[in-house]
Order: sequence, then C-alpha cells, then structure tokens
Amino acid sequence: MDETPNAERPDGFEHYLARLGLSVATAQSYARSVARLSAWLREDHLTPETATYRNVLAWVRSLDVGPKTRNGMLTAVRHYMAHLVAEGKRADNPARGLVVRGERRRLPHDLLSAERLAAIYSDYRTGSPARQRNKATLGLLVYQALHVHEIALLDADDVDLEGGLVSVPGSRIADGRVLWLDGRQVHGLAVYLTESRPALLAATGKETARLFLSAGTGARLSNAVAVLMRELRRTHPDFRDAKQLRASRLALWLRTEHVREVQHRAGHRYVSSTERYRAQDLDRLQSALDKHHPLR
Repeated sequence: MDETPNAERPDGFEHYLARLGLSVATAQSYARSVARLSAWLREDHLTPETATYRNVLAWVRSLDVGPKTRNGMLTAVRHYMAHLVAEGKRADNPARGLVVRGERRRLPHDLLSAERLAAIYSDYRTGSPARQRNKATLGLLVYQALHVHEIALLDADDVDLEGGLVSVPGSRIADGRVLWLDGRQVHGLAVYLTESRPALLAATGKETARLFLSAGTGARLSNAVAVLMRELRRTHPDFRDAKQLRASRLALWLRTEHVREVQHRAGHRYVSSTERYRAQDLDRLQSALDKHHPLR
C-alpha cells in the first residue's frame, strides 16, 4: 500500500513514469523519494521547482542511508526534475550527473571474442525440433545481444526472413528496436520457423503467436533456456551465461560503431548504460570503483 500523502504526491509524475514504461511499484517508490525531498526543501522555503544543484547535494548528504539507497533516491529525483523540465516548470535538471559513489557496480568481465561467439553458435548441434529452437534462440543471444526475457516476448511475425530483420518489442526495462539478422543465423531461423516450430505446435497441441515455445506442457521458455545454458557450460569452459554473450557483443559493437548506434541496438534508455561496455575502459572503470568516494 502506498502511504505517501496525497498532498506530497508529485502531480502528473506517476503518469510521466508510466509513459517511460516503469512499473506502478517503481513509480510509487519514486514518488515517496520526491516527497521526502520536497519536505526537506520546505524547511528552507524552497520547492523542487526552485531547488539548485547545491540544494539537492545538501539533501543527499543529509540522508542517513547507504550508497545504493541514495543512488535509488537520486534516480527518482533526477526523473522528477526531468518531468518538471518537460512541463516547463524548470529550465534545468539540478540532479543530472549527481552520483553517490561507494556502491560497487558489477562491470562486464570475461568478455568473449567474435571468434568465440561464432564458435559457440556454430558448434551447437541440432537434430530435433527442440534443439533447432535452442539454436535459433542462441543466435539471437549471440548476434543481436537480446535479453532472455526479450526473446520470450517475440512473436513469429516479428522475424522478417526476407528482409533479414527482427523487430524487438519494448519492455519495462528496454526500448523496442529493429535489428539486422546475421547471415549465419538466417538459415537456422528459417528451418525453425518452417519446420521445427510447426512440429512443436503439433506435438504439444499449443496455439500461440510466440516465436518460441517449450516442448512440454508449460508456457514458459525459461526451463528450455536453463537447459541450453547448462549444456553450453559443459561444452565451452569459457562460457558463463546469457549475460556474458550480451556483454561480449555490445563490447564488440562499440569497437566499430558510434555509441548512440550501439545504445539503440542494445535497447538502452541511457547512453551511460551503453558506455559501461567499452572494452578498453573496463580496467580503468574497475580501478575507479575500487576507490571509495562519498560523492562526485
């Protein structure tokens, strides 16, 4: 239950967050953080509309919480200030660029080369409809760097074999985008769509528009992906998980593509999320994170 008083609830803010695709629970949490800032500012006869960078910084320093919680509350305030700018109630965002240090972010590591990614895909053997599905799934992990949950949301119509494209729907945590298929995966996808998927539908008696389906009675694809991950770990000692495949592909893209192009391909809403995957910067970033600085 949301206990934020109505008088404290930022007007139109939750609707703004909903348009960004954030969940109701997240919106309510953000509203509570903004209400806390507003109450603190009122003590000095200020409001979020008039607060400066120094005011927001002083509020952050007054919080008796850990770095992770501070950063979460700052994220809420950053969104709220952006909302005020969009509404014409502020000319700037005083929380932009303000980050609490001390929270250790997990950085991409154990990145795989382009050759290793290609080998992981090409070495996977098919032979049954379920294994053909697994290879098609693996191709989208290796070549389009999709999240597993994005793959589960794809419909069969999202794949355009003739155009060599896949349309990835937007989700709560990622933007939608249209991506090129790699030539090495097109044949496997075609076999899956024309032969293996119809066979799975017939064998299970399911009726679904989803691109991928389980071979059992359940509707979730997670068990099939888990089995695939375990098999890949047995056959490729340097393989860890699907996140490693995604991180490796993003790092490879960043070597040759502009960061904004890679941001689009990755579905990232913020370019800072993409910049974490610059392979040449990872050692430097890790060294920086090893040093504890309360505030930037």
